[in-house]
Amino acid sequence: MTPGKVGEVLKAYLAREFAGLPMASGVAVVFCERLADLIAVIALSAGAVSVLGSSLPALVIVAVAVLGGTALLNSR
Repeated sequence: MTPGKVGEVLKAYLAREFAGLPMASGVAVVFCERLADLIAVIALSAGAVSVLGSSLPALVIVAVAVLGGTALLNSR
């Protein structure tokens, strides 16, 4: 376990202490942050691929990642 991971769990704990948010909801928030990071990395990677090669497959990957990630983040 790295110090960064401890900080992630600490966020959920502090949300419970200060806002009364259940710990499970706090962990879900941390998961959504990680998912948003993954979407950003995919978008950046697709941008790099489009510069280096054919841009159509990269644009499809970006579109799918952004739409899929947005749908996941907006679902309950």
